[in-house]
Amino acid sequence: MKTIHLVLELVFRGLEHVCDVMVAHDGGDALLKTIDDPPDVILSDYKMPGMDGRQLFDKLRGREKTRHIPFLFMAGRADIEERLRPLVDGVEEFIVKPFLVKDLVRITKKWSTACISKKCKSTRRVLASFRAASKK
Repeated sequence: MKTIHLVLELVFRGLEHVCDVMVAHDGGDALLKTIDDPPDVILSDYKMPGMDGRQLFDKLRGREKTRHIPFLFMAGRADIEERLRPLVDGVEEFIVKPFLVKDLVRITKKWSTACISKKCKSTRRVLASFRAASKK
């Protein structure tokens, strides 16, 4: 559990100078936050309690208001190859765990910058949804 909190803290610190980061505590929380206030980019862990990242992706792609939001998956190589690769047409990027925070920041910045050029909100906002993110 400590490792997950450390990773979340590193990701947050890496992204905070690039964009506003909203943290979701699981897939259900991410779904509600995205529907209420759509972010510019979604960065989602694949394995989460309750609704996993794949289910979150499917639900958001099924809604008119959220289907356009770039979706970035974080997952282990085996999960990407076995379970997520069929989504290749709808997922903008797969980030293989373990990853370097600088690579995650670079990829997220690329997609949030692309959103700015498409006339999204002036402040780049990323929803980061992680397995067991602590509720603060």
